[in-house]
Order: sequence, then C-alpha cells, then structure tokens
Amino acid sequence: MESRDSNPRRKRRRSDSGHLSRKRLLQAAIPSQFPNTRSYLSKTCPNPRPGLASSSSVLEVEKRVLHKQIDQIFIKESIASLQDIVTKAKSVCLPAGVECLVQESKIRYISLDETDALKIEVQFCLTIKANMQYFMVVRNKRVSVEHIARDTLSSITEIVNILSFLMPSTKISIPAAFPLI
Repeated sequence: MESRDSNPRRKRRRSDSGHLSRKRLLQAAIPSQFPNTRSYLSKTCPNPRPGLASSSSVLEVEKRVLHKQIDQIFIKESIASLQDIVTKAKSVCLPAGVECLVQESKIRYISLDETDALKIEVQFCLTIKANMQYFMVVRNKRVSVEHIARDTLSSITEIVNILSFLMPSTKISIPAAFPLI
C-alpha cells in the first residue's frame, strides 16, 4: 500500500502535503486483505498441520498400536503351566467329543468312541506334561505332529490345532501321513 502519491500529475486525490486521502495499492501488489467485506466472502487460511499429522508419522503410530494389540494376543494365548492350560482352555472352543482329564503332573485330552460290540475305545489321547512337552496316541499307536507344533507347547492355540488335526483322523484308519514313533 502507498500513502504518498507516486504520480505527480494526480492532484485530485492528494492533499497539499502529498499524502493521499486514501491508501492505494502499489502497481505490483496483489490484493489479499479486504477488511470491510463480509466474513462469508473471504476464506480464512486453515492452521498448518502439526508435525505428528504427517502420513508417515500417522502410520508409525498405527503400527505401534497394532504391535501392542498383537503382543496382548500373544500374552493372552501363552501358556507356561498346566494351570494356565486349565484356565485358558475354558475360553476356547475345543473340538466336539474331546474330554479333558486333569491330573497333578499332566493333562490328557481324550476322545472316546463306542464300538459295535458296545465297548468304549480311546480314539486318541493327547498328554501334556508339566514341562509343556506332549505326546499323542491314536488308536494305540504313538504319533507325531511336528509339522503343527514344536516339541514343547507355548500357546493354547497350539493345543486346539493339534486336537482339531487329530479329530478327523479318528473316523478313518491311521493315514500314512502320521509318522509312527
């Protein structure tokens, strides 16, 4: 804005001292402030985004939250003792027809079947020792499922997976996929 007239020929709009009665824009100026206009006619600039709102930082925060949730799931699933198995097995869905027998130093999951001669046979038995090692017997033969779980169990989901894997195998003869021990 200029308050002194730069054009000496213009006499109407200036006083004797050379000051303009109203301020004027310079030739190269771009009008940007309009103080007397209505508020709905002029836009206000939004506040700048804070540094935490960048896309990479938002993704980083979401990643940390997701990792915390995953850690909570692993803590909820992990087992370290037979008592953990007993308490956490109540909240999971075991396959139908599987019964749990709790003893002092081991837990057994068994499935029973009635034969044609009205005898009861053990279809399979999963025995878990206090040190979280386990072994399985399917129709009186010891088998291994190393492709499903490690030597020692560390989560309740591993137990459910082993039981689910053993369940269908009881309806047919022992498949060749079971390595006999």
